[in-house]
Amino acid sequence: MTLPLVLAAALAAAGDPPNVTALAAGDPPLVAAAKNGDETTIRTLVEQGADVNATGGDGSTALLWASHRDLPQSVALLIGAGADVDRANDLGATPLWAAGENGGVAVTELLLGAAANPNLALRHGETPLMAAARAGSARVAELLLEHGADPNAIGPRSQTALMWAVLNRSPNVVKVLVDHGTNVHARTVVTVELKAHEPHTHIQNQGWFEHGGNTALMFAARVGDVESARHLVAAGANVDDRSGFGVSALAMAAYSNFRTLVAEPAFSSGGPYTMGGREGFRPGRFGELIEFLLEAGADPNAGSDRFTALHAAILRHDQRSVDLLLEHGADVSLPIAAFTPHQRGSNQAFYFHNGWIGAQPVWLAARYGTAGILRSLLTHGADPRFVHRSEYFAGSDGALTSGIFAARQLEVTTTLMAALGMSNAGRPWVYERVCSAEHELATLEKVQLLVDAGADLAITTAEGFTALDQARALKYESVVEILVAAWAPAGVGADETEYDFLNRRTRGGCR
Repeated sequence: MTLPLVLAAALAAAGDPPNVTALAAGDPPLVAAAKNGDETTIRTLVEQGADVNATGGDGSTALLWASHRDLPQSVALLIGAGADVDRANDLGATPLWAAGENGGVAVTELLLGAAANPNLALRHGETPLMAAARAGSARVAELLLEHGADPNAIGPRSQTALMWAVLNRSPNVVKVLVDHGTNVHARTVVTVELKAHEPHTHIQNQGWFEHGGNTALMFAARVGDVESARHLVAAGANVDDRSGFGVSALAMAAYSNFRTLVAEPAFSSGGPYTMGGREGFRPGRFGELIEFLLEAGADPNAGSDRFTALHAAILRHDQRSVDLLLEHGADVSLPIAAFTPHQRGSNQAFYFHNGWIGAQPVWLAARYGTAGILRSLLTHGADPRFVHRSEYFAGSDGALTSGIFAARQLEVTTTLMAALGMSNAGRPWVYERVCSAEHELATLEKVQLLVDAGADLAITTAEGFTALDQARALKYESVVEILVAAWAPAGVGADETEYDFLNRRTRGGCR
């Protein structure tokens, strides 16, 4: 017997009727019992005549807690005793919302059978249907819709139940919503925020960025939910959807495919690829999604005023997607047209640097991609003699200085220079062990491809260094041999002092 019941029995023995509501020091005993999932006490208190609509300090009733705990027998008991099925707490949470949040089918049926209103929302707008969609409960969603739930209600930032279902990769819920006429074209609101990338203090690295403006298909691209994407496209979703910033669904899918770079343990180890949120731990099926969107008619060059799926796939080392995009007509000459920001203190390996604007896919593949991807691009007509001209802010030694004293640096790099790591603009999306045998082999493969394709061997940097100088600074003898055999020239009077400068300038020399 609980303490309130003991006290109630003592009062009854003294001749006074029990007042179970007044006995609780905090929540009324019935509310406290429901909060604790104590069904025996719930039944005892109801039989003793406890007020079934009494509320706790936050306005929650016993019915709300019993629904949250998914206790069908107690819910039925409370409803039978006259509990208000639509009584909400201070945040607007109703018993039906709680049932939706935990996917309680039996409780949902009981509440709807007692005429609970399926459209009563939290104060910020989230409905029971949205809660059920987020929980991934197709049956609860179906029950709510059958009893009049609005499939197109909007919550915070104009999010819909469909978006929640997609974001949590629940294609069964998506199918239910689509079958009940949900709007597949609805978008979240667009907000404009001032963001930047390192060094943040330089106005050239700052910009106003549109955040939001996403449809359900954009969310499917973000999490790699190919099954939901199939339902959405069948219901009329635009395969060339773009976010408020202008990123296409195809580019978003390629950009979000982090798993092409690292394995799951790297995310949880606190290493260079640590990320926040669910994206880092839920792999998705991005390759299949990219293939599906292309087969459904998506433009492989969509979003070219920002960046395309090809740019993202190269930087993600996603060979399969690169080949699919090229087969479907991706333009190998389209340059990156905009940079993307990153949050202060967040991982810097996954953004488009300002210094990459104007870079063609072949340059990206040479600098940050793989030999296989570079080969695919060259086979599809990429120009091995492309020269990238960029600017960025750095210290006098070439380091990406974050302070206000970083100077404007102009950089001219060929594809061959990029393959040897001579570009200082931006940080690599893959942290490689420069000077390792593996890195030398990877560099050798890319250099051989570019030399065979006719890359320019003689262009120099502003300091007068050539690709051969960099190969010697790295002490990659296999690469030096290839370049010397191809008659690649050295820079003007390169000596040990200048090689030391080159090492620091490119952050890639071997000591």
